[in-house]
Amino acid sequence: MCVILGCGLTLAAQGSTEIQVKAAFLLNFPKFIDWPEGALNHLKEFKICVLDDRMPEALAELIQNEFVGAKPLRSEKKSPTDSLESCQLVYFSSAYTRDVPAVIRSLDGSPTLTVGEDATFLRNGGMIRFNTVNKRVRFEINRDAAQHARLEISSRLLRLADVVQNREPGR
Repeated sequence: MCVILGCGLTLAAQGSTEIQVKAAFLLNFPKFIDWPEGALNHLKEFKICVLDDRMPEALAELIQNEFVGAKPLRSEKKSPTDSLESCQLVYFSSAYTRDVPAVIRSLDGSPTLTVGEDATFLRNGGMIRFNTVNKRVRFEINRDAAQHARLEISSRLLRLADVVQNREPGR
């Protein structure tokens, strides 16, 4: 599991940049999420949408021949004003912190995994937050937000989280 997710390794030991490590996490998180029955059936591909300027390049290097179930992975750069309904995972870099609450509200109830970086991301209804400590990329999880979106996070992924949060906005 740690090999798949790159947990416990420093960025220097991996010879990777922080953005490359986060990209690897983004490709692997969906493998540990159960979507509602039928939610992925109609899809031709599993789409990771990124609100970030650097992540699309890092994902492009890794995404070739990657699948979630039988669905090929595809990434697409988006802006906060774009429709994100066709996305199964939305990633917010810290540059988009102020847009998080509105975008999360627009996704309310849809089975879309949200991943971000900002310290307030979980409080604003995000599901997984990256946190870099001592040159290690770690993550925290907001289980309530995931459950609200009808996403079930594998216990294997939950065990790797530094902190498992249980909070939604307004609770």
